[in-house]
Amino acid sequence: MIHTHPDDISIQQYALQKENCSADIVGHMAHCEDCQLKASSYTLLFTALKEQEKPSFDFNLPALVMEQIPQTKPAPDADNSFVYLIVLMVFGLLGIGGYLFKEIFVSSFLRLAPILTYLIITTVISLLIFQGLDIYRKYQRQIKTLNFY
Repeated sequence: MIHTHPDDISIQQYALQKENCSADIVGHMAHCEDCQLKASSYTLLFTALKEQEKPSFDFNLPALVMEQIPQTKPAPDADNSFVYLIVLMVFGLLGIGGYLFKEIFVSSFLRLAPILTYLIITTVISLLIFQGLDIYRKYQRQIKTLNFY
């Protein structure tokens, strides 16, 4: 038998589950009126907590929360036919212009020094590659900001 009073945790364990307590605590609790009074208070408290009704709201909580979440409006179906028409017109004009003035373009390229022609072609291809990479990076950033998953 122990000569000091057990702590509150041991008394609570005794109030909830006597069979799991040590023999010293059970022996002390059988003889000490103060500890028996504490244990009975804890028993009453635990019983009252078990009997207490579960809290419930008198309003629809999910509906209130959903009202406060901003709803995204679906994007309207864009009619890209105007954009396609403009692109088609630009390529058409470039194709017609290239066909009509092909002799002038070919002779102007042939008159230039070959190194200058290669320099112009290299510059144009490099610019197209860098522009394409920039557009791809911008697309990847936009996809990451959407963060679907």
